[in-house]
Amino acid sequence: MKKFFIGLLSTVLLAAIFAGCVAPGSGPRQLPHQDPASAALEFDLVDLVSAYGGILEYLSSGLYAEVDGILADLESANASAEILALFERFSELSRELAENLSQVEGLLDNAAIVIEQNDLAAAKSRLDAAAERLEQIVIVPAEVRSIHDSLGIVLGIASLPGTDRLRLAFQEMLTSLDRLQQAIDRLAALGLQLEQQRVQTQAVLALTELSLSMSASEGFVGDEIVVSGRLSADGAGLVGRELDLVIGGIVSTAVTDSDGRYSATVEIPFRYVNHLGVQARYTPRAQDLDLYQAAASQVRELTINYYVTLLDTELPTELHPGLTVTIEGTISTDGPPQSRTISAFLDNQPLGLTTTVSAFSLNITPPPGASSPGARLTLQVASDARYAGYSDSVTVPVAQIATSVILDSTGFALIPGDLLVSGRVTGDSAPLPGAMVELSYASWNTSVVTDANGMFNARLDLPVSFFLFGAHPLVAKVKPAEGWFAEVETTKQITIISPIGIGLLLAMIVGLILAGRARSTNRLNIQRDAGSAYPGKPYPAPEVPLPDQAPSLGGGAKGGIIRAYLSARTLVQALSGVFIRPRDTVREYLSRASKRIPILSGAFSELTLLAERILYSRVEPGEPALLRAESLFRSMREDQKIGTP
Repeated sequence: MKKFFIGLLSTVLLAAIFAGCVAPGSGPRQLPHQDPASAALEFDLVDLVSAYGGILEYLSSGLYAEVDGILADLESANASAEILALFERFSELSRELAENLSQVEGLLDNAAIVIEQNDLAAAKSRLDAAAERLEQIVIVPAEVRSIHDSLGIVLGIASLPGTDRLRLAFQEMLTSLDRLQQAIDRLAALGLQLEQQRVQTQAVLALTELSLSMSASEGFVGDEIVVSGRLSADGAGLVGRELDLVIGGIVSTAVTDSDGRYSATVEIPFRYVNHLGVQARYTPRAQDLDLYQAAASQVRELTINYYVTLLDTELPTELHPGLTVTIEGTISTDGPPQSRTISAFLDNQPLGLTTTVSAFSLNITPPPGASSPGARLTLQVASDARYAGYSDSVTVPVAQIATSVILDSTGFALIPGDLLVSGRVTGDSAPLPGAMVELSYASWNTSVVTDANGMFNARLDLPVSFFLFGAHPLVAKVKPAEGWFAEVETTKQITIISPIGIGLLLAMIVGLILAGRARSTNRLNIQRDAGSAYPGKPYPAPEVPLPDQAPSLGGGAKGGIIRAYLSARTLVQALSGVFIRPRDTVREYLSRASKRIPILSGAFSELTLLAERILYSRVEPGEPALLRAESLFRSMREDQKIGTP
């Protein structure tokens, strides 16, 4: 129930302290005509004052362990130097209060327990200590109040309106301080109440006395001594009472006889220290709770003897996973020689052990994959009966040893051909035999293993490639055979030279140049023809033979039509730059020329159809067809252009 109450109270306090920070829509308040920077500072101060008020609530509620963590978080708060100085002193006093109040509360709780056990002497000791602590802190709340007042002056609280958040937080801090004072007063009152209870209990219970003597004042660990004494009340022995016999925290029991005397043989615990305290304690039980006070004997000092163990060795300064290291040294003792066990641990994990009387040699192997910038290596000699143990520790890094690889190859590769690669792999300046070297270049791969000197030679077969040019990285990945060496990767740029590829590239370049020239020539012809179509920019007409000057194709209308077509075609070839091919029909030539000069759908198109009918028809054309053909050609020659007459 107490833990539940403390947890619930802690949650409520945290919600109250930081309510201004987490409330929906909360943020720096921007007042009218107020500088935004000042508004942000005011918001920070509200939280800061609320947080310090919350610390007072923690103190007054007994949550002392939480105070230091909150104060550590508040050390990064942003405020003026004067305000931070006041809060720094407040933090010092808060830590002092947390420590002392925690001690007082613990002492009072323990005093209440021992009073119930009738151990009034122990209760008095604890109550006196609690009263002394309370005297140390009784003036602290007054100093905290003084800091609170100074803070109010610095913040100008008196000038703020009553509803201002900073003023409200400041007033709540004062209320929390009042609650802290009340908590301190309650502790002081509890101390007085327990003291009264102790005195009252002491008045009604009989005082008991308990003595203790030892058969020896010194002995070796593991030896036995006899502890004896007497339990009495008003001089009369208490019969059949159970006693606790405590040696170095180890408890054994004894029972009083008919005269209240007790005697018990106890073993000296294996505590390898110079001295141990021995004490007998009587705690009333059952009906004795209403009759007798508790009693404790004087603490007797027992000198402890044992053989000291020493270890002379040098621990390694670094370790590597999987690599065995030998630790050598000598073990010694001031007792008779005896076989001892020496163990090694790495971060509490056992690495190995050996048994020796004097000199030793211990092999340790860190587990594969182990890695740590600072592992704890411990060499330990176990205690054994009268022989004390020994332990020596050192912080060492655990890491793989760096591996290096040197690649030796030409800076270029001829394909098709072989790429010869050689190199050397070393670790800690020593050759690494048996290391796997994986080589890759472009899409070709191979692997090789280093020889006894860490050397390797490899050949990459580079087949014909028409499209692979330029520099590419040769990648070497090295995987050492031993796990304590690190894997490594290195690269070297190799330029590919491909004669076949170069030839193809040159052929492509020449072809592109020739094609470009042809396109340029045709483009110039088209531009020339297009330019002649505009007024004021006539293009000189080509020399075209007249129909009566055309090659002899026979007489009559048929020959005249063919001569007119041939003359017109010569004109079209000159204007378009498109010449008839041996395989072209007259209509195919018209189609090709029309792609260059789309306006050929006029006179030349009609003339082509006339010529086609004459060439492929057995019907003799009449005089009108001849006259039309001659008219179409004259219109083309006179206009020096292609189009409809």
